Amino acid sequence: MNAPDNSPDLILTARWLVCDNLTPILSDHGVAIKDGKITEIAPLAELMQTHRGVNIVGDNRYALMPGFVNAHHHSFGVSSIMRV
Repeated sequence: MNAPDNSPDLILTARWLVCDNLTPILSDHGVAIKDGKITEIAPLAELMQTHRGVNIVGDNRYALMPGFVNAHHHSFGVSSIMRV
């Protein structure tokens, strides 16, 4: 039986990695992605050593941060259910 392939599909890298407001901004780190999900965050050199041959996307000209979701909407102030 073959062992499962745990290698990421790609590694994203940037000069700065912003995780959240509780974690300091990381430098020279990478984010390993497998099947569209983050599997590992570590220093880039460590990821490159552990996952040789995986495609690396990005360089030191970028910042990598979470996507921002703007979930607000515009309405007429009163829904049609609330109107009498």
